[in-house]
Amino acid sequence: MERFPIVNINQVVLVRADFQTGHILDEDFELATKNTQVVYSIFESLSHARTYAIEITKGRNVECILYNSEKKVIDYITPSKG
Repeated sequence: MERFPIVNINQVVLVRADFQTGHILDEDFELATKNTQVVYSIFESLSHARTYAIEITKGRNVECILYNSEKKVIDYITPSKG
């Protein structure tokens, strides 16, 4: 799997996971098993990341974890919030 990206203080990193298993998914919602798969999405703000996360969790069994530049979880969006 790719390494956690280096981002500036205002940027937010989003990771997708299967809500039932917690397995990390790539940007195409496929199980991430190869180093070539993209699992991190970078957003310029928390509001943009949240909007995207809420949208992609609608109708999918996907959860999103949002991280700040220090690799700390700052939000967690589940299908029930979508």
